[in-house]
Amino acid sequence: MNSSLSLSPSSLKKGWQIVKFGEIAKNISKRVNPSETDLEVYVGLEHLDPQSLRITRHGVPSDVKGQKLRVRPGQIIFGKRRAYQKKVAVADFDGICSAHAMVLEAIPGKIIPELLPFFMQSDMFMDRAVAISEGSLSPTIKWKTLAIQEFPLPPLERQKKILEVLEKVEETVGLLNDLITSGNQVIESIVVDQFKASSEKLPLSDLCGEQRELLQPPFDKSQKYVGFEHINPVSIYLTSHGDIDNVVSAKAKFNKGNILYGKIRPYLRKVVIAPEGGLCSSDLIVLEVNSDISPVVVATILTSSYFSRIAMNSAKGTKMPRADWSVLKITKIPKIYKDKSDNFCKIFESVFTQKKIFEKKIKQLSRIRNSIA
Repeated sequence: MNSSLSLSPSSLKKGWQIVKFGEIAKNISKRVNPSETDLEVYVGLEHLDPQSLRITRHGVPSDVKGQKLRVRPGQIIFGKRRAYQKKVAVADFDGICSAHAMVLEAIPGKIIPELLPFFMQSDMFMDRAVAISEGSLSPTIKWKTLAIQEFPLPPLERQKKILEVLEKVEETVGLLNDLITSGNQVIESIVVDQFKASSEKLPLSDLCGEQRELLQPPFDKSQKYVGFEHINPVSIYLTSHGDIDNVVSAKAKFNKGNILYGKIRPYLRKVVIAPEGGLCSSDLIVLEVNSDISPVVVATILTSSYFSRIAMNSAKGTKMPRADWSVLKITKIPKIYKDKSDNFCKIFESVFTQKKIFEKKIKQLSRIRNSIA
């Protein structure tokens, strides 16, 4: 594998220059033992949203074991493992982060420091990052390989103009994310009120039950495959799926209207309603609603932070906690009558529909941003 792709100076526009990544960024690799620090914030790759510079979720050092990386405000966290997930974010805290990330700082001179995180989100950078990743199961980037990669950069005056545009795009994305957060808070307040106010409670299994029909390969090529990675946090709508051709082991069958519940790291709140039938990963629990309560209401309860805390308290394992359906099914939840369920369904559907619109706009802006940077 070539560690650096050659660029010809003669092919550059006037004033542009070719730089090695190590000339515009430095790798900060101070290690911290989570059990020996008084820092209060831990950020893993699971807390980073693809193509978002903002960090909206985090854990605490006691969540993890093994040495982690020290990170300070303004430094860039870049997911060096599975770079195709496009995880780059700017820290606004003192804390630690996953050792599967790089902590980077801009080197002033050839690049405006504020432009570096946008540059790292660009298609040009991310395509290169994926190309130089090593390993098949969990491809990872080595700093010494990344540091020598060459990229074209415009002159500083041009960088300033690009940065102005990108900051406006980022501001708009931030406003859209704030609207999404507000929608999540509306839903959360309704769910919490129901849990606290309802005197009648019933086990979760009265609302939905696990479906465990397994199919063996070879699979029908028309089947859709859904893995844990295809589900967005805090969204009951499925927006992507995988290629069934790459699936070689037995998978669970699901039908239209089933709920797919992500049992890995329940705090990620990955829950969707299947828009059609297909096959899914063993990291997902297939649930069938067996009452007259709308699947939208059931899925919304399961995706709430209130329920995720319940799931985490009973999850098995420390490094990668997994929800246990045998425990979850006896969890007591509020009894919701049909008329109230219908009202909740209208509210939840309205909020999630708006979120879907906002998320689509964010993706459109992200494509513009990534092509400009």
